[in-house]
Amino acid sequence: MATSRGSAPDTAAIRGALVVLAGLVVGAVVLANTTSKPSVKLASAATTTTRPATTTTTAPVAHAPASVNVLVLNGVDPKKAIATPAATQIGAAGFTTLPPKDATKTVTASVVYFLAGYQPDAAAVARLLSIPPAAVVPLPTPPPPEIGDLGSAHVVVIIGPDAPAAAG
Repeated sequence: MATSRGSAPDTAAIRGALVVLAGLVVGAVVLANTTSKPSVKLASAATTTTRPATTTTTAPVAHAPASVNVLVLNGVDPKKAIATPAATQIGAAGFTTLPPKDATKTVTASVVYFLAGYQPDAAAVARLLSIPPAAVVPLPTPPPPEIGDLGSAHVVVIIGPDAPAAAG
């Protein structure tokens, strides 16, 4: 279906571009942090042979957005409707959102937690909400108490006072 000038861009194309961009960023980070490994020396009575060690690194790959469960929490003020509009925005990008709710306590800054293997997806969610990449971190074990019940979430967003969504 052709779009006319001024209409909303194709969300599938945007999601695809975000997935490709996330993959490029992850690949660049992996390459930048790759160092050569020490050589392994094999000795015999007559000769010494040095062979370089080999390693295999697999960077996480973004999942199809519909297969990523995202929990959005209001970490600012339970009287403000913050989590629901943010969850709606995330859902409009194709992610599966769990029912938004309030965090069990307020936070001083926004954070996007991810389960192992979901870092690219968490980074994409953070970009959607204009949350800085430095706020995207692995979910610790046990989860922070402000999350409460994690449910089936792969990515958890706690919106803090620094997020543009909290300004509304």
